[in-house]
Amino acid sequence: MRDAIRMASHAYQYLALFDDDGRPLHLARNKRLASADQRIVLIAADRGCSFPGCTRPATRSQTHHIKEWAQGGHTDIGDLTFGCDIHHPLVGPGDNEWATTKAGPDHPYPGRTLWHSPVSVDPQRRGRVNHFHHPGEYIVSSDIPLPGLENHTTGTTGTTRNGTIRPQDGQPTHPPTPSTPTPSATEPSPPEQDPPPGR
Repeated sequence: MRDAIRMASHAYQYLALFDDDGRPLHLARNKRLASADQRIVLIAADRGCSFPGCTRPATRSQTHHIKEWAQGGHTDIGDLTFGCDIHHPLVGPGDNEWATTKAGPDHPYPGRTLWHSPVSVDPQRRGRVNHFHHPGEYIVSSDIPLPGLENHTTGTTGTTRNGTIRPQDGQPTHPPTPSTPTPSATEPSPPEQDPPPGR
């Protein structure tokens, strides 16, 4: 290995990383267009155009460099995303054009593409992600009570929607004690009264 590095020391260096089957995923500045293997990885990650609210699938999207190729961007899987033919041309270097970045590890959606609107739309240029191709993000966590169901807890103990007590430490579930007595089938019902006589 040392000899191979020594012999290549005079050459212009490029780094290409390959997956387990020898397919390149990181092409750096070797190639501008994404490879078919990179597109397959993007299909698994983005599933479609990453512009917020766009419904176009990956098959109708172009590969976009997060940092523009003309500005020194690399064709690496971590620096690519999908943009459809409507949203891809919106990206540019100016403040009145859209910009893209990748969400960091402390973001609620790490590794996802953030689209930053022009200053004229959002002066703070907050990044937004597309949730359309990730339907699991629409599902509310079971730890958060839904509106109107504040009494419904999701832990191992508590009250369920129908009022029964959840098992605690292996105890059987039992119905709640009614707050008002209910008539049983053996109690006689009150006699019906005749309607008042008419005049």
